[in-house]
Amino acid sequence: MKFAISFIAILLYATSAFAGHKLHPEIDITGAFGLKEHGTYDIDESQSSTGSLRVKVMYDINPKISAGIGCGLDGYHFPDYNTFPVFASASYFPFKKRKFHVMSDLGYSPKISENFEKGMLFDLGVGYRTFFREYFGMNFFIYYNLKQFKKNETLMFDNKPYTYKYNQKRHSIAFGVGFVF
Repeated sequence: MKFAISFIAILLYATSAFAGHKLHPEIDITGAFGLKEHGTYDIDESQSSTGSLRVKVMYDINPKISAGIGCGLDGYHFPDYNTFPVFASASYFPFKKRKFHVMSDLGYSPKISENFEKGMLFDLGVGYRTFFREYFGMNFFIYYNLKQFKKNETLMFDNKPYTYKYNQKRHSIAFGVGFVF
């Protein structure tokens, strides 16, 4: 956990000097509602939820396309999983004013400690961005989230260890707000 928080802090600090230029940091806070989880076992998603804090460093390739990298902390509930996603991010702005955009993230969550699960990540959504100052704005978005969780769990039965391999996929709809610098 200390590693994850330190990594996010260093990423923010390293990019703060570029705020307002082609290279700029973004901080996103999201909440999600589960639609379906399936894999090794199926789960009723009516009570599942997700909370995320992600940091991205985006580069404006041209007026219509931004691309970058990011990382974050995602907490999935019912059942409980924690992940540290590291991902590539891209945004496409179809209109000249750069307000409405289509966005996508693709990445992997490594197992950084016993409390974190590994697996793939894919997000696809739309957003609306508005600036209040020249170098400060907000981003409001909704997206589809696909998350894979892979883990091995060893249980003891009759004093013998049995290892179970879980491979779950969770489908969610996420809503969020981001800060753009």
